[in-house]
Amino acid sequence: MANDLKRIDQKLIDEAAEWQAKLAGGALSDAERVRHMEWLLEDPAHTDAFEYVQEAYVGVGQHEQQIRAAFASDLKIPSNQGAVAPKPMNASWVWPKFATGLAAVAALLFVVFFPQTPFYDAPSDPHIYSASTDGLKNVKLMDGSRVTLFAGSRISVEMDDGARNVALESGRAFFDVVSDKDRPFYVNTGERQVRVVGTRFEVLKADGFDRVSVNEGLVSVASQAGEEKTPAILIEPGTVATYASTSDEPILKEVDPTTIGNWTEGVLRFKEQPISEVLAQIQLIYPTIHAVVTAEGDTVFSGTLVVTEPETMLRELAEFTGMELRADSNTYSLNPKQQ
Repeated sequence: MANDLKRIDQKLIDEAAEWQAKLAGGALSDAERVRHMEWLLEDPAHTDAFEYVQEAYVGVGQHEQQIRAAFASDLKIPSNQGAVAPKPMNASWVWPKFATGLAAVAALLFVVFFPQTPFYDAPSDPHIYSASTDGLKNVKLMDGSRVTLFAGSRISVEMDDGARNVALESGRAFFDVVSDKDRPFYVNTGERQVRVVGTRFEVLKADGFDRVSVNEGLVSVASQAGEEKTPAILIEPGTVATYASTSDEPILKEVDPTTIGNWTEGVLRFKEQPISEVLAQIQLIYPTIHAVVTAEGDTVFSGTLVVTEPETMLRELAEFTGMELRADSNTYSLNPKQQ
């Protein structure tokens, strides 16, 4: 983002910020909307500037404290508004209606140029994102990278001019990282550090092991104990690397790269796939379970399974295929129904 800003004229950034402030505040007349479209079409640089400002607008919530400090007078609630608690800013943030239009433009410019200021290099509190125990959470980071958190997962994110750092505190996350050669992207589990530039991959932090799976691109993984790190190894697309907490040597497994992270849609889709392959995809999401099918024969499955608790998914699969599920702790078997 910083490199993009250097090639965009300051005047265009100012104009784009003014258009964005008006659009976000719903203050554009029909005639002005036409003029805005004409402005975008006048020059490709106008579109670049406007897209840049829009990206900054999405990230406004991540700089809430700095914005409130910089524009305290504009954000101060007038006495005639009564005692109204300030609402937190977020991705759909709208500048308070009692603030001036010029202040809204200034705030947008503040966010646009905020990464260029010395303050951006100073340590800051990490941003925490977590998913509820019964659903996924999609997060767009300030650099444009996207993260999908599995149910019950939690990450902490810190970014500066030198690096982008994510701590996976618990659970599983799938990352779609925007390339930035000047700022590598790190994911730390405590035991492991994953380093990428731009790629798609999944990291799982579980009791007793970590797992790194690559959908696209390359990632390097180094084990670390305190300040010491083992030499990094490269993980290629379609590779699942599982690290026991007591070992720095991963167990490698090859899978179809497209199955890595397929849970991010909240469902698994199958078309005439052997039942054993369906079980393999469920176990890729839940590596602590063991599921087998007896007397498989020509049994195939076409349909959609909602990603939920593993036993629930397996019971639905058994029902769809006319089989019965037997469960013993974390071991499951699908068996033909007895007549």
